[in-house]
Amino acid sequence: MGSTSKKSMNSKTNDGRDRLSELPDDILVHILSFLPILDVVRTVVIRRLDNLWTLLPSLNFKDTENWPSGKIDYRGRLRHIASLMRNVLMFHKRVSIDKFLLHFYDIDVLGDESLITDIRLWIRFAIDRDVKELDVEFVFIDSDSTLPRCIFTSRFLVKLKLVSCVIGQLSRVQMRSLKKLSLEYVKVEKEVLNKIICGCPSLQVLALADIYGLKELRFSVPNIEKLSITVESDLLLDCPNLKILNIIFYSKPRLQVVDVSSLCKVCIRSSEIIHEVDKLLKRFCNVEVIELDGKGFQLSKFQEQDFSQTRWKRLRIESQLKRDHLLSVCTVLRSSPHLEELIIYNNSRKDLSSLLLV
Repeated sequence: MGSTSKKSMNSKTNDGRDRLSELPDDILVHILSFLPILDVVRTVVIRRLDNLWTLLPSLNFKDTENWPSGKIDYRGRLRHIASLMRNVLMFHKRVSIDKFLLHFYDIDVLGDESLITDIRLWIRFAIDRDVKELDVEFVFIDSDSTLPRCIFTSRFLVKLKLVSCVIGQLSRVQMRSLKKLSLEYVKVEKEVLNKIICGCPSLQVLALADIYGLKELRFSVPNIEKLSITVESDLLLDCPNLKILNIIFYSKPRLQVVDVSSLCKVCIRSSEIIHEVDKLLKRFCNVEVIELDGKGFQLSKFQEQDFSQTRWKRLRIESQLKRDHLLSVCTVLRSSPHLEELIIYNNSRKDLSSLLLV
């Protein structure tokens, strides 16, 4: 009986049928969406797949994935990727797009007006197709002419990520559906950034990294719940309705906290020692969860009489701990009567138990 069943199974798996081709179109399109765009287009030579690539819900263009094989000069590469994108967008048939990704890391866009014009057209194509997620990343852009203004009036964008771009003056910002905004290495004036924040009534998550010239961040809109920010220079923070704050410190900047009275969770990561981390933590005494990663906790020494009583329920520390740091932890514990969970990860070579020995 078992032998017959096994033979039956073998006949089903070795009958020569192309089971992939038997899948419905929507499943095949979903599978194609995981391939580099150049490979997807090449599937046109397969009879079953035919023109299914023209129905892709996501269009991902990465210059690092779409170089032709063999030696070719830079201008030849540029013509190749530009031609590929023009043809893909020309034949694409889907009415709406879920995601449009454009990464130029090997191609220098700076000063190439023809390419900048093409990029604007490609982004506008995505906006006209009611794209829900837009991800545009360059190596470096020093002109605000690259990004079309229609991005900031899209009714359908839910996620927007811009890397190494310049956002110029905007007469109007109205992104009613945007829930997550991520800006990295972006040049944008304070007034324009505030206009963007206020023009996104559904925005819940804001991520800012290396924003040129950003010295203060103030917003009181009730919808933004989470802020992730990289701090490389002195920064003033005034966000009274914020719920979650993730901070990454580079170098040794000072963070001036004005009002974060609604915070529930704070995560502080640092690649450098924060000498006044004790003063910084006092600004977050009323949060429920606090996490410290990296070198930020390494030299902190709290004086019991100066450390305010906290409302922390969960404290997580990951750092290179020494014996005097454990004494500092004890000081924190005595000031944290509501603490329910304490997690300590020791990154130093010494075993944590050896630090506890007198």
